Amino acid sequence: EEDEEEEEEETEREDDDTDVAKLDAAKLAAEGEETEADEAEEDLEGGLEEDEEEDGAAFEFVLDPEGERPLVLTVLPIDVAILQRLAFGTGLGGLSVEEVGGALLRAATADGVLSKRAFDRALRRL
Repeated sequence: EEDEEEEEEETEREDDDTDVAKLDAAKLAAEGEETEADEAEEDLEGGLEEDEEEDGAAFEFVLDPEGERPLVLTVLPIDVAILQRLAFGTGLGGLSVEEVGGALLRAATADGVLSKRAFDRALRRL
């Protein structure tokens, strides 16, 4: 029984060393098919189209309008491309909000804290 626990702990340590954000390009899509993940990857590799560069921000959110310099969250087209690559490359883009949220809530402690280790483990299970 102790050996099983030690083996499980060793497996968890090895799993923690795996970076969830790393994507294998070969797994992003089936051969010969152009997917949204492929398009996002092309954006990352080849830059953005001229119109995307000229337009600047894809989204802007004013988080705190107070003060001399308001706090603004700016999302650029490259940020959108990276998020698309992550979502479709990992398969998370095909999951519902309830599935992802539920997995993260289950991985959190009773007081709602979600450690990086628990977050990574929950995403691997998804």
